[in-house]
Amino acid sequence: MNKISKLTKRDIFDLFNNGINQDEFFDIVTYTYQYYGRLEEIEFLERLYDLENMESMDSRFPNAKGDIWQHTVNNDDYPANWVFKDDRFQLLNGDDVTFLDFICEIFHPEVRDEDANWILFFDRINELLKFDNFELYANKEISGREVFSWRVYSGKELFFKPYSIRYEKQIKNKDIKLSLSKDVRYQILQLLKEYDEPRYSTDETNWNYWKQLSEIAMEEIEKFYIPKNSKENEYVLATDFDYFIDNTSPFSVLDIIEAFAYLLEDNSVYRERVNSLFAHHKLGLTLNNNGKIINTSDKLFRLNSEKPVREPGLEELLAIAEEEYIKGNYSDAVEKIWDAFERLKTYYFPALDKRKSAEKLINELSFNNDSIKTVLETEFKALTDIGNSFCIRHHEKIK
Repeated sequence: MNKISKLTKRDIFDLFNNGINQDEFFDIVTYTYQYYGRLEEIEFLERLYDLENMESMDSRFPNAKGDIWQHTVNNDDYPANWVFKDDRFQLLNGDDVTFLDFICEIFHPEVRDEDANWILFFDRINELLKFDNFELYANKEISGREVFSWRVYSGKELFFKPYSIRYEKQIKNKDIKLSLSKDVRYQILQLLKEYDEPRYSTDETNWNYWKQLSEIAMEEIEKFYIPKNSKENEYVLATDFDYFIDNTSPFSVLDIIEAFAYLLEDNSVYRERVNSLFAHHKLGLTLNNNGKIINTSDKLFRLNSEKPVREPGLEELLAIAEEEYIKGNYSDAVEKIWDAFERLKTYYFPALDKRKSAEKLINELSFNNDSIKTVLETEFKALTDIGNSFCIRHHEKIK
């Protein structure tokens, strides 16, 4: 099987050779990661290859293990990531299975460096693999940590998880505000009715029957919660689909929209029509290619301005930093206060990315006063430069 192009392979190799650039509030930071994680290079390769029975490229040594030791440990004259182009390991010119097994091993719990930014590399590699119809996924756990394997990428989620469950915490904390007018609900219902086709199904007793798509969508929702709607000032079990859409929580309406997207074989036209409806009513929502509704406007997220900005764990980090500073443990104090700063910048996540979150935070704290805003921007920039230039955390060995 050779479906993964050399272009994709070289793009993945380049991530380890060149690192990944990330926009970090007024600056571009390059993150690096070594493919063998917290292991020694030979130790990693022996998990996949029988080095003692592989040919040596150095006549002084009987096998690949001696050869590799000589040139990566003793003399250290092999270039970084040499293994990607070494034909003995069949990564560039070999089959897909060899390549994918190698990539999965990079992120094995016994290999990966939990203190480094391995998730960034995992996500970027997964994006590249999907161009060639493969993906990495967690198929089991070891001591609570995911073990990854690979599979053919279908382009569709294998399991349906509705909007209200993905954003459950923000909804409960009232960090997301959303209302749907009767007019919007009516238009959503009419759209759903157009796609409410009958489906031929077979149950576990081999009984054949027809069921509407709306019924199946409600069953998908029932896997997570009991659908209810308001009726005569009570919240009761939903028994009528039309009435449910008109009188249920706005987040349950979003769940149904997603359920239809999940169940439709080809949902491309459906997504276009849903997004046109969202845009027309300026809801700040988009149904993406994966059939998930995402927030595209921070209007959905609110900050209670009557209370000071709080982030779980922020005050604790500052207290620890002060305590370590008093003890004279300056490195530990800086590490904690830096972590507090990084956490503060993500206050408006997931509504906004890190950079936009920090910008919005500065606007809130300065009350749009240009003088105060300038001071805060200067301080944020200075702190970011410090973090990018010096060894703040113990694992940042390249600083």
